[in-house]
Order: sequence, then C-alpha cells, then structure tokens
Amino acid sequence: MAASDELRPHPAAEIFPLMTGAHFDALVVDIKQNGQREPIIIYNNMILDGRHRYKACLQLGIEPATTVWDANGTAEAFVISKNLHRRHLNESQRAMIAKKLAKLKLGDNQHGRGSANLQTLSHAEAAKALHVSERAVHHAGVVQSKAAPELVQAVERGDISVSTAAQLAHLPQVRQREIAAKGKKTAVKVAKQIHIRKQARQSVAERRESTPVVLDPGFQAEAETAAREIEIERDERIALSGAGEIAAANESLTKQIAMLDCRIAALQRENVSLKFRVKMWKDRAFEAGWKGRQDA
Repeated sequence: MAASDELRPHPAAEIFPLMTGAHFDALVVDIKQNGQREPIIIYNNMILDGRHRYKACLQLGIEPATTVWDANGTAEAFVISKNLHRRHLNESQRAMIAKKLAKLKLGDNQHGRGSANLQTLSHAEAAKALHVSERAVHHAGVVQSKAAPELVQAVERGDISVSTAAQLAHLPQVRQREIAAKGKKTAVKVAKQIHIRKQARQSVAERRESTPVVLDPGFQAEAETAAREIEIERDERIALSGAGEIAAANESLTKQIAMLDCRIAALQRENVSLKFRVKMWKDRAFEAGWKGRQDA
C-alpha cells in the first residue's frame, strides 16, 4: 500500500491513548503468527476502530482487512464501547479520555447532518460515559492544558494519577519533566508538599483577612520574592533529600515562611503608623506658620 493511500484515524478514535511498547509489540507478534482476526472499522475513509491493527499490518507488509461501520449510534459511543472492555484503563486514564471526549464536536453520523447539529458533551456527561467523577475530569483538563508532555504521557500510561499530575502542572515545565522521569513515588511526594504549602497559604490568607493591613507595593513585592525563594529552596531540599529528612525540612521552612509573613504584617503596621505621624507633625507645622515646599 502506498504511503499516500494510508488511512488516518478518525478524531473519535484518538480520544484513547496509543498503544506503545511491549503491548504493541505483542500485537504485531500475534498478527504475524495468527493473522488479523478482527477487521479494521472504517468511517468516512478514516479508521474508527483498529488503529493499532492497521499499523501492525503495515509494519508486517500485510494487506489490512477492513469493513465499513454501520453507523448505528454515534462514532464516539461506538469507540468507547469497543475500547473500554478491551483495554484495562485506570480511573485517571479514563478521566483523560473523558476530557478529550468533552472537547469533541459530536453528532456527525450516517445521516450527514451539518455542522450546525454538532454539539459537545458537558463534563458531567463525559464523566458518566467513562465511569469517572467530574472532579477527575476537571483534573484532566488542568493536566491537558498546563502539564508538560512527559507528565501528560505518564498519566495516559497509568503511571501517575491525574490528581497528582494536576498539582504538579503548575510547576515550571523543566521541573515537571524531572518529576515525571523519576516516577510515581517522587510525583506523589512533591504533590503532597505542594498541597501542604497551599494549605499554609490559605491559613495565612485567612489570618490576613481577619487583621487586614494596607501593603506598600514596593515592600510587598520584595517580601513576596523572599518568600518564593524560601519555597524554592524547600522544594529543592525535598527533591534531593531522603524520606527521613522531608518532614524536618518542610517544618523548618514552613516556620520561616510564617515568621516572614508575621514580620511583613508588623512592618506594614509600623509603616502605616509612621505615615500617620509624619502627616500629623506636618499639619502642626503648617498651623504654626511653617512655609514648606508645596510638594513636601
């Protein structure tokens, strides 16, 4: 078959991750030994089901056996029904598929309805179709939009959970790649530290709301930079330390951040007080007849 004659996958087929590595190699061996047992399903001159069988046949130099889909229902429902029972996917993998499904335009079937009839599924509908929670679909959206490709692939392979990856997706991409390369244990460890840090920030924010302080923009920027440097230092220590040192490092650096936050609040209160005193003395000086600069 000429390269120009090769079929491409239907968009609905691509919501499921590709089979790679040993799984695909095993399929190639099976087709070589036993032949192509199941035909490749074609719809609109695209592969609706059987991407891997098609690729294996091409690799082996075998003419693929194909058949046309009967267009009973929607293409998406057909793909899901064929793949869910065939492939052993965990909840995180199914959540990633559900998010892709929610992005697709649905409704294109054998009756040739126009694009005006196409619609997308809601997160709730996609979650129900793939038997996952809406929260998991939300996490998948964060991963697909913000995570490094290596982290996305780790979730799609089932190596890292989608909730863990969603926590890591806000880190710099270089850091995400490092974590993905180290595997599940490192990913879970770092995600836990991020969660702890978020809780600490939320606690600080709640305290600030109870005792509001008017912040000087320049001082606030400097203080926040210092706090970020402490947090980066903590992340690096966590990444390089063993399990026994993580708790101690986290506790020490969390205390430093809390102390810095208290210092910010104290200095800002002092700053407000000094400004008030300067204004008071200036007013008294004018009342006493002092002729200062107009912009003083």
